Amino acid sequence: MWRIIPLLLSPIVAFAGPGRPFVEPEGPLTLQRAVDAALENNPRLAPFAWDIRISDARITQARLRPNPELSVEIENIVLGGGADRTTATRAIGVAPPGLSLEPEIDGTQTPPIALRPQISRGDGSAELGRDEQSGVSGLGNAEFTLSLSHIIELGGKRAARIEAAERGRAVAEWDYEVARYEVVGDVIAHYAETLAAQSRVNEERAVVELADTFSSTVAQLVAAGSVSPLEARRARAAAEQESLELTARERELEQARLRLAATWGSTNPIFTETVGDVSSSPALPPLETIIGQREQHPALQRWGAELARRGAVFRQERSSRVPDLTVRLGYRATGVEEGGVRGWSFGSDGLAASRADSGGDDWEHSLVLEASLPLPVFHRNQGAIREAELNHEKLGDERRAWEAELAAALTELYSVANAARERIEGLDQRILPELEKTYALTREGYQRGKFAFLDVLDAQRSAVGARLELLEARISYQQAVADMERLVGAGIVSAIEIPAAASATHDESTEQSQ
Repeated sequence: MWRIIPLLLSPIVAFAGPGRPFVEPEGPLTLQRAVDAALENNPRLAPFAWDIRISDARITQARLRPNPELSVEIENIVLGGGADRTTATRAIGVAPPGLSLEPEIDGTQTPPIALRPQISRGDGSAELGRDEQSGVSGLGNAEFTLSLSHIIELGGKRAARIEAAERGRAVAEWDYEVARYEVVGDVIAHYAETLAAQSRVNEERAVVELADTFSSTVAQLVAAGSVSPLEARRARAAAEQESLELTARERELEQARLRLAATWGSTNPIFTETVGDVSSSPALPPLETIIGQREQHPALQRWGAELARRGAVFRQERSSRVPDLTVRLGYRATGVEEGGVRGWSFGSDGLAASRADSGGDDWEHSLVLEASLPLPVFHRNQGAIREAELNHEKLGDERRAWEAELAAALTELYSVANAARERIEGLDQRILPELEKTYALTREGYQRGKFAFLDVLDAQRSAVGARLELLEARISYQQAVADMERLVGAGIVSAIEIPAAASATHDESTEQSQ
């Protein structure tokens, strides 16, 4: 199997793009064609292309600066009041014109000449009338403020935010690479399974042919009267039993073909056969060499990218300790209160009305400048910083656990492969040749009447069983090697590296906002 597993993968996108329909593999299928088909159309790879696009959107969002804020403020709006006020004290009487009811300072009095209505008030006297003080209501003395405020990020928040988003995209790219290698590993495993099932069918067909040939020989001997007809029935029953076993093996092959075709999203495989040979079982390199090849697997590279991402998240949370500065610049207009006095009087001179208004500018204009900075007294983002720090430290234990599990799995598979190889050597070099030679001699002796039918049947079953056991040992070896190649991401015997695939998206590079 290892000779026909070309792990050198050509750069290929995760899924077929528009205008590029997927072509179902047909004819004899090699492992390279199966891998290409799976990388091109495997449904598991499509979501990773979306994850990379989502990461690009996060980078775009991280580059954006805070928006400025426009505000309008109106103060001192008078909702009521401002009614006319009348200030007068009425005292109606009769007095001669020009004659005061009280003596003058010099002690003389003016003789009365005529009478007229008179009103007396606290600030002097006036003719019968009314004075009114006008008021102000609405927006006459309101204060308008139009301002523009902007948040200035301090502590390197924007740079830390961008770095965290970019590190997240790197992790998403490595996630795609890891998923791609897992798909390749699945293809290798299912290809080996299909090839094994195909080998079992071929071996079982050879067994059926052997049973049919022996049944025909017994039938000829029965016709010649050399053996009992009962032995012919036994031979025919043995041949039918092998035919049923062949049918079961063919069903297993059909199921294996379906599982292999599912790696490229197909439910109706049309390839004729898998190309390969399971008879080769070369010696494995030392286990330490195989474990050392894990450095080529993208999963290990992903650990480095994840470590960088968590470090960036820690720096982002730590930058949030520094509060942001808010700067505000505005224009303010203040209304100046207007007022006036209105009045009327009625006397000897007739009806008279008067009005007095204040004058001057109606608005006062000024600029407003404000800066605010939160005081980091209670909330300094302590919890988020500690969480990011612990996640960063936790990654070391996670990686060590992953490496321990990988080493344990490789050790187990290495043991399985070596055990299978030892069985292969014993069956192929010592046991099977002797059993096949015994079966040939027993069959020849049976034709000459030297051995009984049961002796021949037992020798046949022993030889067939050894052949099938040898095939299973070879399949077990190849599957163990394929699983190790899937875990380390490289060939075990040939040590061929797997280069990284091309980008998982069809989009052109996204423009990032500065």
